[in-house]
Amino acid sequence: MQLKHTILNITLGVSSIFFLSQCNDVHSYKYGNGHVMCRGVEENGVKKGYWTFYYSNGNPCMSGDFKNGFKDGSWTFYYDNGKQAYVADYANDTMCNRIFIFDTLGRLNRFGRMINNKMNGRWYVIYQSDTLEGSFHFGDVYPELPKVNCKCNESE
Repeated sequence: MQLKHTILNITLGVSSIFFLSQCNDVHSYKYGNGHVMCRGVEENGVKKGYWTFYYSNGNPCMSGDFKNGFKDGSWTFYYDNGKQAYVADYANDTMCNRIFIFDTLGRLNRFGRMINNKMNGRWYVIYQSDTLEGSFHFGDVYPELPKVNCKCNESE
């Protein structure tokens, strides 16, 4: 599907708002079993805009925005059972700022900040009682993130 130019005119009282959008090919790759592997927009072979990746069982694996082919903004990663694994902010394919990590049942487990893919500052841990049991200060430590293995290629 390729849309070249779409103009939408919305009239609000006496003023009009025009939206001009340029859409490119939406790419969708599939597993051998027919389930979608990933779906999003590519421009000249570079991912841009919102993409969703899936496990071979059809559950989401990760989703978020690309800017110039790199993860940018808030990304959500999932366990293969469909529950959230973690939500992290990205800039130029690097984790930065906030991250929320969940257990395999989708319950918030810990949260804190990341700078250049490393834990930074105060981190909070929430135990099964759903109470904040403590906070910890980390320096240049790599976090142990839930394992998420997403694929997106034509050869699968």
